[in-house]
Amino acid sequence: MYVEHDKRLKDIDFDILHLSKKIPSRYQGLKVCDDIMTFDIETTSFFIDKNGQPVPYDYNNPGMLLQGKQKMERGGILYHWQFNIKDNHFTGRSWEDLLLFIKDLHKCCPARKFIYVHNLSFEFGWLPNIISFSEEEDIVLAREAHRVMSAYSKQYNTEFKCSYYLTQKSLDKWGQQLGLPKSKELIYNKIRTPLTPITPEELHYCFVDVDIVAAGIKKFKEKYKHVYNIPLTQTGEVRRELRKVYKNEFDFYETCRKLQPSSYRIMRWMLSAFYGGCVLVNPTFKDERICGPFIFKDLSSSYPWVLISERYPLTRFVKVRKKSLFKKYMEDPDKTYMIDFYAEDVQTRTPCLFLSSSKLTETDEVKTMNGRVATAKRFRVVLCKPDFELFRKCYKADIDINYIKISDLQYLPDNFRRFVIEKYGEKTKLKHSDPEIYQNSKQIINALFGINCQKLITDTICFDTDHQLEDGTPAPWYVDPLTEDNFAEALHHVLYNENGTAKKLYTATQIGIYCTAYARQNLWYGVLGEDDEGNYNNVDDVIYTDTDSVKMLRSAEAEEVFERYNKIVLNKHKEIAAQLGIQLEDLSPLDDEGVSRPIGIFADDGSDCKGFKALGAKKYCYRDGHYKLKLTVAGVPKDAVVCLNDDINNFKDGMIFKAADLYAAGLKQKLAPLYIADQRPVQFPDGYKSIEKYAICMVPVDYTLSKSYDMYSTPEDFIKILYGNRNIPQLFRYT
Repeated sequence: MYVEHDKRLKDIDFDILHLSKKIPSRYQGLKVCDDIMTFDIETTSFFIDKNGQPVPYDYNNPGMLLQGKQKMERGGILYHWQFNIKDNHFTGRSWEDLLLFIKDLHKCCPARKFIYVHNLSFEFGWLPNIISFSEEEDIVLAREAHRVMSAYSKQYNTEFKCSYYLTQKSLDKWGQQLGLPKSKELIYNKIRTPLTPITPEELHYCFVDVDIVAAGIKKFKEKYKHVYNIPLTQTGEVRRELRKVYKNEFDFYETCRKLQPSSYRIMRWMLSAFYGGCVLVNPTFKDERICGPFIFKDLSSSYPWVLISERYPLTRFVKVRKKSLFKKYMEDPDKTYMIDFYAEDVQTRTPCLFLSSSKLTETDEVKTMNGRVATAKRFRVVLCKPDFELFRKCYKADIDINYIKISDLQYLPDNFRRFVIEKYGEKTKLKHSDPEIYQNSKQIINALFGINCQKLITDTICFDTDHQLEDGTPAPWYVDPLTEDNFAEALHHVLYNENGTAKKLYTATQIGIYCTAYARQNLWYGVLGEDDEGNYNNVDDVIYTDTDSVKMLRSAEAEEVFERYNKIVLNKHKEIAAQLGIQLEDLSPLDDEGVSRPIGIFADDGSDCKGFKALGAKKYCYRDGHYKLKLTVAGVPKDAVVCLNDDINNFKDGMIFKAADLYAAGLKQKLAPLYIADQRPVQFPDGYKSIEKYAICMVPVDYTLSKSYDMYSTPEDFIKILYGNRNIPQLFRYT
């Protein structure tokens, strides 16, 4: 039986709203509960040993995770759950208890209920044990399999919503900001069952999780007046703001509608020209410890800057059929183009490689480093104008143009550009004086990229507990792919609401393509360091780049490059201020300490680096100004730097970050979820027999560093291709 800690469920006075049919919401005409409800579970991961007994993961026996004969059966069980409803706590120990609670909650409150879960993706991996989510009116929204944003059960008129997608914050960070710091976490792989006693300290930990979410959602309710009105995601929050910004911009709404791709073929062609952030390591520096001195530069709000400073293709791209007209349109300053071409006898001109091989078609003898093109006999690719101009700077090649498509360049609406500048100013000025507005503005600034680069027409991610593979294996997650046959229907859903009214769209694919391309072009200004004579002053000294940052060896020439770029940006500030009728100071707001922070410039990132070493994209370590070793490796906790034993030379190919070492040091380990849809009952030593069919086993993960040289076995091979027999200047590169 579940426990009612503060107040009995039937004694709660639920706040029920009968919504008008006129409200702009998918909940119009419904009865909804306007109370804050939060939910969380505690689970145990286990393995089955050769005697059929459930045992925890043994860090001294990594063979437990091996495949084949040594593979052990894995599983998971729930041992505790907790609810917070209007600051009243309810807990239970089993799925039977939870199902009874949900049924009782539905009896006491039959209106539509909204239950927030932080990282719903995890809880949803277990909920099908008691809720099928397979009825016709059940709705599961997910961006990809197992990545759940919301899940609605018609049977219990309950919608589970993920608070992580709304905040983009860990529960630890969210709790700290709310003044509710989390206590020490429960050990995930200690064998616990619903029969295991829970200490008062453990119960407190359980309550803190749901209390943090409840306190956080309370602030959102204060902002949006009602729980049902809270956006589903952080980008949804920004859309609310943009509705105000674009309130009277009916022409721009119509423009974005017209810019949506009219066919599946056109959509695929346009997406082939979309590239994300530019993360690369100069292969001539790979696996080397570099002592500097260094320049570490960041582009200040790179994506927001290009949204206000650049012109975008705001008419449909139209194919130019006559080759005699290519040059005319490609040189027209008021037009832009996307170009489909063949490149032959391709040879990089720079050690930093620009073009990703993932976008190439019809390839012949393409050689890469870290997935970027170094040389090729031939390939076909589609690039937008800024990327094509960079391609010509970075490669020698014979080019045969298939065709180009052109569009007219225009600035994004003035109201939108003023809005971006306003939010940048708030983020800069109010970090300490008004943390709440600062956080909101920071989130909006960060989410603007996602809004403008969102893929509106996508595959459909489906969930159905009855779905199986041909061999009968349960496969509740599957994809209904976007094809030529269903494209028209998918496009209709993007353009129109259920009642047939036109949706208000704020972006289109080509805006996202150019947003990232302009930002890349700005980054590569610093990477290349091109002067008026066409010489590249920086590129041999660049060590590492990541979307909006450059890490390189210090030189007077490099400093001049960044100063020259910043002068261009500051002159652009004057032009923008005049266009928008704003003060020039709005583009260079003062921070809390009275320091001017111009948007769009290359600024020092504040690092005092005493040594740097990179193996590849998102794989580097360095010593800070206090000679403390720091680590950045995608998929590895930063605390894993202890595995290097304070020796930067240990950061090398084949080095293994062992979960066992982190566990021994009392640090968090990287855990990977194993999703189970057919778990068998398991008998535990305390007499409990599990009932879970759906479960998640969290397994610790080791990470092995790899230099990923692709087609070249060593940097020396690459250098020979790039430079022939001439030497690269050393410039005190080694310690």
